Amino acid sequence: MSTSSRAASASKDVCEVSAGDCAFRLLGMHMREAVALHEIVTDGSGKVADFVLLDANEAFTTHTGLAREAVLGRRLLDVAPRADPRRIETLGRVALDGEAVEMSFFSETLLRHYRARAFRAGPGRVATVFEDISREKLCEDNKLLLLELQHRVKNSFGMIPSLVGISAADAPFGEASAAFEVLEARVRSVAELYSFAYSSGSSDRIRLDGYCSRVIEAMATLASRVAIRTELDDVVIPAKTAAPVGLILTEFVTNALKYAWPGRGHGSVDILLSRSAASVRLEVRDDGVGIPAGFELDSSPGTGLKLAQGLAAQIGGRIALASIGIGTLCALEFPYETGSTGPSREGAF
Repeated sequence: MSTSSRAASASKDVCEVSAGDCAFRLLGMHMREAVALHEIVTDGSGKVADFVLLDANEAFTTHTGLAREAVLGRRLLDVAPRADPRRIETLGRVALDGEAVEMSFFSETLLRHYRARAFRAGPGRVATVFEDISREKLCEDNKLLLLELQHRVKNSFGMIPSLVGISAADAPFGEASAAFEVLEARVRSVAELYSFAYSSGSSDRIRLDGYCSRVIEAMATLASRVAIRTELDDVVIPAKTAAPVGLILTEFVTNALKYAWPGRGHGSVDILLSRSAASVRLEVRDDGVGIPAGFELDSSPGTGLKLAQGLAAQIGGRIALASIGIGTLCALEFPYETGSTGPSREGAF
């Protein structure tokens, strides 16, 4: 017999395993997946109706919760009476026809999800290699639930600015109407975060440059006579940090729109986002009248700036306001968490 013929014969012998054959034990003893060897049981018409478990490796107990010794020699339908008949039919075809298959299924008896591969292991026999994927399945389901929750929250937030806008339209012209506009901008800032997180498919980390662009676009109706220019570096931060940054950006832009051009109402605003190795810096610069003489940030009576200071403290940052010759600079700086790459520009207060 030639070498190739002997090799082919040896391969066939390994496939034609029996219940006590050491080849099967060697195949499964070191595998983390469960390995089981079954023999078909046919009914009077010759149709595969059940299987007898001939052998299994030690991992079988880990993946099923069943003691190996307690199920050896027993029929599948005795151990799992609610087994899907279609699965029995599929395994029967594997044992008779020899075509290997891959499948995923849920065991109503064991209440576990499985991923399995089945192949013919001799006349009337089928071997299955399978693993419990219940935890993986649960994670997938939880992710889908989270996306659904984000979608619903996004839609709910989307309604709030519309309701505030309706109230603003009915409010008397002046301070009340302006207050409604500021409130609408704040709510829309948070709504844009949920919308951006949902569209990007990420719930834990956010592209801050993309989110800031969405916030700025949402404020366009408040700044119809103002030219807004942006220069935003690629920055990825935790979602829990993005919400305060979006609100602070909203306060900075609102502050410029309210106070930069008294009696004129138009001008330009530059918004810059940059990062260094240790920090992220957000700047909003206008070309207005600048800060009044004697202005002190800590003693400012404005609710918006107090809100911005509190939000900055939440993320370990700080804000600063300064006159810059022509106009005002509002700046936020906060610690940068490593884990993403992108261009940066050094900046300091």
